[in-house]
Amino acid sequence: MGTKQTGGIEWVTILLVVSLFAVGFFAILNATGAPGDVEGKSVLQIMNQVNWSTVRLHSIWFGTGVILAVILMLVDYRYYARLTPILYIAMIVILIFVLMFASETYGSTSWINTFFGRTVQPSELMKIVLIIILAKLLSKYSAATGTLAFRDYVRIWALALVPLALVVLQQDLGTAIVYLFIIVVMFFLAGAKIWMLLLTGGAAAGAFVAAWTLDILKNTQKQRILVFLDPSLDPSGAGWNFQKALTAMGSGRLFGKGMFAPGAMSQLNYIPVQTKDFIYAVIGETFGFIGAGLVMLLFLLLLLRLFRLSGRIKEKFGALMIGGVAAMIAFHALESMGMCIGAMPITGIPLPFISYGGSNMWTNLLGIGLVLSVCLRNPFHRDADLQQGMYFSQEILQQNQIGFGLRSSWQSIVKARKERSERRRKYGG
Repeated sequence: MGTKQTGGIEWVTILLVVSLFAVGFFAILNATGAPGDVEGKSVLQIMNQVNWSTVRLHSIWFGTGVILAVILMLVDYRYYARLTPILYIAMIVILIFVLMFASETYGSTSWINTFFGRTVQPSELMKIVLIIILAKLLSKYSAATGTLAFRDYVRIWALALVPLALVVLQQDLGTAIVYLFIIVVMFFLAGAKIWMLLLTGGAAAGAFVAAWTLDILKNTQKQRILVFLDPSLDPSGAGWNFQKALTAMGSGRLFGKGMFAPGAMSQLNYIPVQTKDFIYAVIGETFGFIGAGLVMLLFLLLLLRLFRLSGRIKEKFGALMIGGVAAMIAFHALESMGMCIGAMPITGIPLPFISYGGSNMWTNLLGIGLVLSVCLRNPFHRDADLQQGMYFSQEILQQNQIGFGLRSSWQSIVKARKERSERRRKYGG
């Protein structure tokens, strides 16, 4: 089944993503319920109190995101390497437009209005473009030696710094840190030398100190970091969100208060931004330590699966794309869950596949679409006949070896099933 033995649809990843969405669906359903005593009320009466507009939009974003993921899966992932210049330039232009004309939302100028009356955060979609570009360049430059030369290291950073700087100027520190984490992890997976990683870490630390000293960071951003170091520093100001989230997490105890519990903090809207940034606090209060632990376990299984796939794919461009997607999801999950329990500073990062929000949901599902596209076209079982080359040449791109669309994808699935049947006859089981 799936890519456990051969190329095909990666069902394990799909199951884990759907499971995370299901948890988020019930958490948002509970968080949007009207406060009140549910004792003696029918299920229909309780459901009538729910803010179905939020729940419906969350489901629509997931459904449309799934469609986008399927489209990306049907296209051969190597085809995206040809589009990187266009994608990069287009996203840089959009980020500059956002910086110039967007109005401030949640302390940053990273959101733009659309024709449908909804806002979109282009810096989220830039994560996918960044992953594809880094995968292409890293696989190309490290193909011969398995590592990076310093000049190639500089070339890649020259491209990566542009979107990173634009996001910092938008005052979206959380997204900028996600970019940095993706870059470092992909450098590591591509075989960058240790001193390059240390240099990157030192440069990031130096940039942070400079931003703090020169007041590039807003006072609210500084205060969040100070409160993380000392939660009692400003309990009625910057520490309010942390205290409420932590209290909600603790009040759930082992099994949680249950759905639509009267007097729950999520029902009384005491948890800040409860359907987005602090959705994990809602999960902890509603489903308790068991539910919060289950979410951690699901993310752990998903990340282990993605990094395992990345390590077993022989073609480096695809392997690095999966690694980049795993890095993106990993940081979001660690930061979003960590800030609800005091383990990470508050940065306003949503929880993948769970938090309410269209841009982040689409971005994560687009990343999963890239993973599915790579897995669909890369058998890596023990008798797979694959070249060991780490980068595909321009000649291969120009040949008829990169198909896209429903027909070529269906052929890949049929071929994978035939190979699996042949191996079962050969090896048994």
